[in-house]
Amino acid sequence: MIKIKKAILHVGGDKTGSTSIQEFMDSNRSALAKNGYCYPPHIHHAFFAAYFANDPFLLDHFRFRRSIFDGVDLSAQASAYIESLEKELKCGSYHTLILSYEGFLGLTVVELINLKNFLLDYCDEVEVVYYLRPHLSYAISAMSQRIRFGRRMWRQHPPVTHYLPRLNALSEAFGKANLCLRRFTRSDLIEGDIVNDFLSLLKVPPDIVATLKRDFNDTNTSMSEEALLIGDAMVRLFEVVSGPSDVEFRDMFSEQLESIDGGPCKLTELQMDLIHRSTLNDSAQVNQLYGVDLSFQKEEERRYLTHAPALSKRTALSIARLFVAHQLPELSLPDNGLFYEDKEVCVECGQGRITIQASPVQINSNLYKVEVLLENSSMFWWGGNLM
Repeated sequence: MIKIKKAILHVGGDKTGSTSIQEFMDSNRSALAKNGYCYPPHIHHAFFAAYFANDPFLLDHFRFRRSIFDGVDLSAQASAYIESLEKELKCGSYHTLILSYEGFLGLTVVELINLKNFLLDYCDEVEVVYYLRPHLSYAISAMSQRIRFGRRMWRQHPPVTHYLPRLNALSEAFGKANLCLRRFTRSDLIEGDIVNDFLSLLKVPPDIVATLKRDFNDTNTSMSEEALLIGDAMVRLFEVVSGPSDVEFRDMFSEQLESIDGGPCKLTELQMDLIHRSTLNDSAQVNQLYGVDLSFQKEEERRYLTHAPALSKRTALSIARLFVAHQLPELSLPDNGLFYEDKEVCVECGQGRITIQASPVQINSNLYKVEVLLENSSMFWWGGNLM
């Protein structure tokens, strides 16, 4: 058996155009194969990851589709996929193997090492490609993703991701020298395009790139601010009356929400501050250890800052009720007045206690500094820097 020169493991990350890469590779599988690039079957490679996972239902693709895969022997399907892939790799006609799935980041270090060792049986080296999106830009896109799957934008915690734990796991499993880290910004990508950037990492010659087709649709564009506010109101309705969620919500409402015209999503100063403080330590460590700068940029703050929402809560809820009533006329929707204030959320969030750490003092007109312990016993994040 002639070994493949290199395996490229594209792990995402989240909200960095992975779907565009996967759709492009999937639609050009045959043309790439003729030129020595093996992109195995399926648009992404969840079953490949499932083979190395102790519990495949911890991987996003299967967790979000548990109702579909319940009762299905995932281990058997994953083993069959690996067996078919091994036959393809043994043919000796490829110089590059490309595997793409964001769920690779859901594997443990031990599982990643087992995956790496499998690849090294067929390939001379393994390189991990990881795109990292700056935090403000990520938050805007993550808000759309949450609504797309029937979740609140800010209900329990800000829409942020922490890169350091994943980078450390990848570094431990594959070695820091084998990580190819790219900032996901228009100015950092080749020609400002994620597919072109990925093809450059694969070292696909320009004459071959020119023959490849790009006729797929981008299915993960960010929603307008109006769409997000309406979608958030729909999710709030479904918290009171039992309604669709996850993939079912996406299939029923996502296309309608994406069709709503409006302005780009913006953030309030408070939201920006929450994102900044919750990612400050992560950004500093990623820059120090891995040389990727994800810190806030002034032009980003100006571009994303808003002073007033595009729609009032009352208007967003009224439109949301129309959407729901049209799609699910059998549902009995609650009165609008239940939703104008988040009193129930405030009560749930405000569970905790303050304990004075010093001896009791007599308070008079002077100012005193008193050390206290603030304990959060709710299920909600109160803000501050996550260490």
